[in-house]
Amino acid sequence: MKHLHRSLLLLISAVIIFSCGKNRKVTPSPPDGANLQISVGDNHTLILKADGTAWSTGFNGTGQLGDGSLTARNTPVKVLDNVKAIAAGYSHSLFLKTDNTLWACGNNLHGELCDGTAVPQTIPVQVMTGVKAMEAGERYSFIIKTDNSLWSVGENKNGRLGDGTTTNIPVPVKILDNVLQVSSVRSHTLILKTDNTLWACGRNDDGQLGDGTTTDRWTPQKMTDDVKWITAGALSSFAIKPDNSLWACGNNSSGQLGDGTTTDRKTLVKILDDVKEVSGFSQTLILKTDNTLWATGFNGVGQLGDGTTDNKQTTIKILESVMMVEAGNNHSHVIKMDNSFWGCGANTHGQLGDGTNLLRKLFVKMSLQ
Repeated sequence: MKHLHRSLLLLISAVIIFSCGKNRKVTPSPPDGANLQISVGDNHTLILKADGTAWSTGFNGTGQLGDGSLTARNTPVKVLDNVKAIAAGYSHSLFLKTDNTLWACGNNLHGELCDGTAVPQTIPVQVMTGVKAMEAGERYSFIIKTDNSLWSVGENKNGRLGDGTTTNIPVPVKILDNVLQVSSVRSHTLILKTDNTLWACGRNDDGQLGDGTTTDRWTPQKMTDDVKWITAGALSSFAIKPDNSLWACGNNSSGQLGDGTTTDRKTLVKILDDVKEVSGFSQTLILKTDNTLWATGFNGVGQLGDGTTDNKQTTIKILESVMMVEAGNNHSHVIKMDNSFWGCGANTHGQLGDGTNLLRKLFVKMSLQ
């Protein structure tokens, strides 16, 4: 259910490098092959191929696959052309086209499709223009417009939409300016601003907002400075600093913070060095700068990909030659350096896209045309 699309980040990084100097800002560094993406919802998966086609697989009870049906798929089906970013929510899907139009399908009970209605859609419909990036969460959505303003819409439990209330928002409302990246999965939201400060709002009972308390915040509060990449897990938070060190806070009941304990953390603690990217839910996937995949946390259905169902409290090495990671609810996905897509974990609805509905404790290759 993640992130600011990587082609945008690559462009921003190039501009910053060209204009380097004492006041150079650090921005998220995307992996190589930034035009390839995978985004994971609750029980469905979106894939973006290098040719700009978007594909989907898995559960389809509210039309989130966008193929015009309510039929689950265990192999990916083509959905749209001319796409440059994807975001899979709990039961809805967002697609950003190359002309910066936003398209959406799936559940819309709380307005998460951004079209001002509560009508679900089984095929993607255009809902907004002038969009730079987006994030799809559990019955809500965030949009970053081309002017770097952040907008939110949908269900607003715990104040996760950041408008100062806990009232559901049926149409997108503006939250902040100067936003580079947003990450939100379930009940809290992380926001990276263009000055590389990290802000957070929403649920905080496990310390996931990193402010040293367990008090929910209904508007974004500053969390820390000097951050270049963010990821929100289900009840935890992760930040990568410019020196490629990984920091984390929040729920740690399954060892998902990777600090060797199951103790929750109310402020950010350092976990690892040499980290390029991270993605989390109840499990955490970590991509290191040498393109190796490491994992920690909940593993009840094999979503760590180590061949077991044993939880891990410290990171273990899983794969080599990986360029992107994505963790969802009980399933995990990676894109390898050869542009192939792989997944492991729960597969009841075909969300791994391997042509079966079998649980996988090791990563298996997706059946993608």
